[in-house]
Amino acid sequence: MILRETTDILREIELLLESCKVGYAVIPKKYREELEKLSSDDSSGNQSVLSEIKRNMFAGMGSLNDVWISEDNGHVVKDEVSVNKELERLRNKLRQILENY
Repeated sequence: MILRETTDILREIELLLESCKVGYAVIPKKYREELEKLSSDDSSGNQSVLSEIKRNMFAGMGSLNDVWISEDNGHVVKDEVSVNKELERLRNKLRQILENY
């Protein structure tokens, strides 16, 4: 179940970022594609990818935490407040899923 939830949230993040022309969209796409290749039976492979997602998307500079969608950053966006609230909601949802595995 965690694979499906994680894949779904990564896809939502990817689509949101792509819709605003945010280059970081390739990162959730990469992890989503990796998870889609795994089977639910491969617990060691699953844990490895999930740990990598958690580490690389939420820790350090250049992580998903650093993404701010803004015209000033060269992104295509009409309502920065709304789109960044949605991004924060998705980030929190992904973080919660990954904390519970």
